[in-house]
Amino acid sequence: MSLYQNLTKIYDVPDAQSQNDSVNQVPRSCLPPRVGRPFMARKQIRQIQAVSGATAGPSQTSIIKIPTGNGAGFMVAGSAYLNFRFAVTQASATWGFAGSLGDASALINRLTLSQSVILEQIQNYGLFSTNVVSPYATSANYSNISQVCAGGMGSNNLLSLGYNTGLTTTAVTTLENVNFVYNQGTLNFSIPLLFGLFSGGSECNYLPLALMSQNLDIQTDWATVNQAFSAITAEVTNYSITQLSVVYETVQLPMEYENAVRAKLLAGSLYSIPFQTCISSQVAGSSALSYNFSVNCSSVSGFCYGTIISANQATTLSNKNFSASASSTNATDSTTVSRRQLYADGDSVQQFPVYNMDSMLLKESARMFANCNDPQYSVPFSTQGNVGAGGVAGIRGSFRSSFYLVCFNLRNFSESSLCLCGRPVGLLNLQINDSGASSTDTVYMFAIVDYVAVLDGASGSLSLIR
Repeated sequence: MSLYQNLTKIYDVPDAQSQNDSVNQVPRSCLPPRVGRPFMARKQIRQIQAVSGATAGPSQTSIIKIPTGNGAGFMVAGSAYLNFRFAVTQASATWGFAGSLGDASALINRLTLSQSVILEQIQNYGLFSTNVVSPYATSANYSNISQVCAGGMGSNNLLSLGYNTGLTTTAVTTLENVNFVYNQGTLNFSIPLLFGLFSGGSECNYLPLALMSQNLDIQTDWATVNQAFSAITAEVTNYSITQLSVVYETVQLPMEYENAVRAKLLAGSLYSIPFQTCISSQVAGSSALSYNFSVNCSSVSGFCYGTIISANQATTLSNKNFSASASSTNATDSTTVSRRQLYADGDSVQQFPVYNMDSMLLKESARMFANCNDPQYSVPFSTQGNVGAGGVAGIRGSFRSSFYLVCFNLRNFSESSLCLCGRPVGLLNLQINDSGASSTDTVYMFAIVDYVAVLDGASGSLSLIR
């Protein structure tokens, strides 16, 4: 950001056009780099306890206030996570967290970040984390960390998952996360916060808490037991959260630096923080669905949706995976879908008539995620074809039954140094004709949108450019 450059002395080698011909013939990689100089800063790891709801349960709310102002430092992007103690109530057998790659993120129904106004609010947070981000925008390392820190499945448990085009009971149930026994006792979990404002990017990798005058409030609305858990023989009936806190890393900068930045802000300079977040909606399934999703955003980078069929959502004995409709077939990669179209303000996003082949769905999901956040793309299934005797008994996982996500890329430009590169959209319209859909299915939609947070120098508060 130019604000930093104005306050830090930088020694640049002249660009190629301003150098003489003899220097132009030297590869850029052979020219000397800029000269660095020490900067008096120090790192701190902070833990902030919940001010309400430190002890919570199903459908309850917890609030954590992150301090700002002098001494608060600059939060390091991607460093924040929730930490808590956790216990479940189950009469017998085993349990795990719901979702395509379930972990303790499934405990959160909605997550809100505010500072007098709402800055981010992610509805269906557990599904977004376990059914979208974990399967499609993370690496095997992330899965292994999640197994230890958040009760996830881990990459080793995914090595034997085979790609399968059929939707079978075996494929659905064998992928359920049931890592824990009923008398497991109290566990400790740490789950990352998927707020875009906390995640940074190429433009700004530190959140200037020290320059703000109002606390940042994190509100966690906890999920119901049916939303959060997956079990096979005995239902989970309750859970409890205790000792809730947020942990994050800060850089403490010299006071003269902070004062210099404040002076520039008061003189009219802008401190802008581009970030990406998710807004979500849901609707009951239908054999002929047409749903209007009001977005009203100047930059939409992607859109995806997944369906939890009725059999997978009623109780804690179901897994809440995203899957194709119950009557999908594996013949020639076809489904019961005869129409799948997304319109942005009346204009069709894709120019092909039928969007229903597995290979196309996976290629387009890779395109969307790469343009949204450039992940280490690693889907948790591999070999094409059925695995096991008769193509059924040995099925260990399935794209259609466990990871069926439909994606649309709307990002116009992929330059990492630019923000608001998506498509301006007021209204998205999703149209699906699926003969296998049921009115008791639920379709969950996620729009990936780009915002810019602007820090006001006089008030020390954030506002949003949507």
